[in-house]
Amino acid sequence: MTARKVLTYGHQCLDDLDRAAVMEVLKGDWLTQGPAVERFEQELAEYFGTRFAVVCSSGTAALHLAALCLGWRRRDVVLVPALTFLATANCCLYVEAEPQFVDVDERTLTIDPDEIERRVKSLRSEGRQVRAIIGVDLAGHSCDWPALRALADRYDLQLVDDACHAMGGTYADGVKVGSCVHNDVTTLSFHPVKHITTAEGGAVLTNDPRLAESARRLRNHGTVRGRQMIPDWEGPWQYDMVELGYNFRLSDLQAALGSSQLRKIDRFVARRREIASVYSDRLPQVSVQPLQEAPSVRHAYHLYIGRADFGQLGPTSRLAFFERCAERGIRLQVHYRPVVENTFYKIRPEHQGATARLPVSYRFYRQAFSLPMHPQLTDADIEHVLATVGELIPAKVARS
Repeated sequence: MTARKVLTYGHQCLDDLDRAAVMEVLKGDWLTQGPAVERFEQELAEYFGTRFAVVCSSGTAALHLAALCLGWRRRDVVLVPALTFLATANCCLYVEAEPQFVDVDERTLTIDPDEIERRVKSLRSEGRQVRAIIGVDLAGHSCDWPALRALADRYDLQLVDDACHAMGGTYADGVKVGSCVHNDVTTLSFHPVKHITTAEGGAVLTNDPRLAESARRLRNHGTVRGRQMIPDWEGPWQYDMVELGYNFRLSDLQAALGSSQLRKIDRFVARRREIASVYSDRLPQVSVQPLQEAPSVRHAYHLYIGRADFGQLGPTSRLAFFERCAERGIRLQVHYRPVVENTFYKIRPEHQGATARLPVSYRFYRQAFSLPMHPQLTDADIEHVLATVGELIPAKVARS
């Protein structure tokens, strides 16, 4: 009997050109950070339209570097969406700043500018030092960056775009995600389920030369080299540690893979949008509400998230739905449980009462599931997903 093909919510898309790029590095003299890293950084900056790109070991490392470069410290408050991966909030704690969770927009699931303003006013009335906003382009739909920029300017806040989901997307009728037109720093992830992969890896994008230089230094143990950088320079062997840094370097092997993948990103995003169009046309007929796409946004569809009122399904709970899909070779996921529901955050006094403050995030979590979404899906795979979902979620439980 032929084994059933397993469809996961995300998957890397590699070809012989990618493998050849890695093999070329293996035949050369450099394995760790070298000329392939420099080339990949130049290509990223050119593609995203920023002055600088600094690659690093993961998307988490990119967020950590952003927090360090922006100078966050103890007692600084950073506003973070409640719906995101853990790393978005954790990067604040790495530098002893405090993440405060903010609710999201019902339509796009990105951080709500109105909620941001309310939280800034409330926290500052309590004497709290609000320093920055991290917006997350959830699932591939951009935040309202012009509105967030206006808020950041009004309240003198730094603005970070966690764009790990939105590579290849646009907003404001054509502004490229990652260009840092409206934000100070953008962070990317090259995990295998993202639009392009380096196996593990990330990047910091910025138009600020000081932030870029700081990120380069901090990813390499806080060291500098060269006659111009070291006042008592003795020779080319010398390096000087000028601050506490980290080993967040990316290897040439990974960078070569990234360069090869980057050449295909627009094709990958186009296929994701084709798949999303089929899902969005058909899912409302089977009682699932797709996420919306704002008219000015070109969604990059890292994820395809559906919503259903599982409270009306009786014995077909969300767990049962997941299990029955898995039996048919479809492995779903949920993106995301509110970060504050994790024990580490839930027990902290500053996060008590979060449920009442985050009604949209909690309502969404009870309804959400992520369908398979990656360029390797065939038309037959998509039909299998739609047929399975249509059978397991009856029409009478459609969300109004």
